[in-house]
Amino acid sequence: QKNYKKATECLKLALEFDTLNKDLENIYYSQKELAKLYTKIDQKSAQGYFKQALLTAEELKDNFKVALVHFEQGEFYYDIEEDKQALICFLDSKKALKSSKNDENLSRINSRIKDLRIRLGNKLFDSIVDNYDKNWNNTTTTKFKFGFNCG
Repeated sequence: QKNYKKATECLKLALEFDTLNKDLENIYYSQKELAKLYTKIDQKSAQGYFKQALLTAEELKDNFKVALVHFEQGEFYYDIEEDKQALICFLDSKKALKSSKNDENLSRINSRIKDLRIRLGNKLFDSIVDNYDKNWNNTTTTKFKFGFNCG
């Protein structure tokens, strides 16, 4: 806990400095790293930083950074066994990389998606994916009628 606290303090100072200097690249980095740290100590704060990092990545118009935030958030949900949310995040990550030729990143995402098919079962998995496919064109950040989202 002590090391997490020190790390978050340093990253918050960096974020404050970069915000004053309008350095979006480093703002994004600090937000993403704060989100990852907070997943260990304060999940609500983690969600806030994931959301901020996603908005910054979108402002930078950097699909790789958008995909990475979704992936990291998916990992968070996967680790706490919130499998529906994890699946949405991994699908959002894959969508953000749709024009990428980076097979390594896509294979990591696809591996998690395959794992989630097993954890969720085929019927629930297919239902979530079908609903995702019907709705993802409508919004940048996915939010379904059953009330969960990624980002």
